[in-house]
Formats: sequence, structure tokens, C-alpha cells
Amino acid sequence: MSEDKGGMEKPDGKPPEVENSGESQDAQEDAKDKAPEKKAGDEAGGDDKWKQLMKSLSFFHGYEEAQFNELLQSRKVKKYKEFEYIVKENEPGLNFYIILKGTAQVIKKDVFNMKTTIGTLNPGDSFGEMSFLLGEGRTASIRAINPCFAFEIDSKLINELSKDTQICVYRSFSTMLAKRLNSITKI
Repeated sequence: MSEDKGGMEKPDGKPPEVENSGESQDAQEDAKDKAPEKKAGDEAGGDDKWKQLMKSLSFFHGYEEAQFNELLQSRKVKKYKEFEYIVKENEPGLNFYIILKGTAQVIKKDVFNMKTTIGTLNPGDSFGEMSFLLGEGRTASIRAINPCFAFEIDSKLINELSKDTQICVYRSFSTMLAKRLNSITKI
């Protein structure tokens, strides 16, 4: 397996897709001192580390090995540089993300178009579920605080998965959204 692909191995024996995302204009303006780019394998520590890391995240608890592997075939791991936007508020989007490594901030614009950080995302945290499920624009921007790896799931590809795997994904969504709603109502 070539070093520049890093990451975990897909069930078919091929390395996963690890992409460096395109850098947005805002990211170029906001980032003054960027860290040198690292390879996915260097960041995560090797092939099996990605799979182990993902299995340790609560989103994937309760998946059988076959369902986990099937889901892995429908995704990409993307690397985002420090201060790079992963998604922007109001942009259309049908993808859902889970932070695998690194940290990102949740940014919302107020009525005066001023950006305010309203939260922080750590490994295991997810975002994009509203756009994924409802097909609506992004409700906030997400920007990497440091080099960040995110597991991306495309809503169009979910329909191509087996029914059992689809049930696992939607059960994970339901659990995650219920926990999020529960934490908000306790404030």
C-alpha cells in the first residue's frame, strides 16, 4: 500500500480515499501561518489505526463487521488544513461528517453578518445531519482549528447500502440527534 494514501484498508483490499480538500478563499484570508501538510498515514499512525479509531466512536457502536465494512466503502476521509472551512453556512450540502482527528469550530453569523464561534467539535463529534437528512442549506459554518480529518458520508450513497446497514446509520443519527436535543433542553 502506498504511503501517500495512508488510512485504513477497504474490505476489497484497496486503500481508502484520503483527499486534501480545496482551500477556500476565506481560509486563505484567515490562515496566516499554516502548518506543513502531513500524509494521512503519518497523522493517524497507519492503516489499522483508522479502522480502530472509527470503531471506537459512538456513532459506529452496534454495527456488525459486515455493516461497518459496507459503510466504509461509501465514504471518504478528507483532510482539512488549519483554519480551512469544511462547510459554510447556507451552502447546499448532502454530506454528513464525523471528526476523526483534530478539532473544528462551529461558526454562526448574526443579523449583522458578524461571525461568532458557538461551539467546538472534537473527535467523534458529527455535523451536517440537517442538510444530510432534509436537503437544506448548512445552518452553520465549520472550520478546522488545527489539521483535521473528517469522515464524509454522502446521502445519495446511503440509499445504495443494504437495508441492515441503512438501519444502523439511521439508528446512529437518531441516537446522536436525541442526545443533542437532550443536552440542549437541559440548559
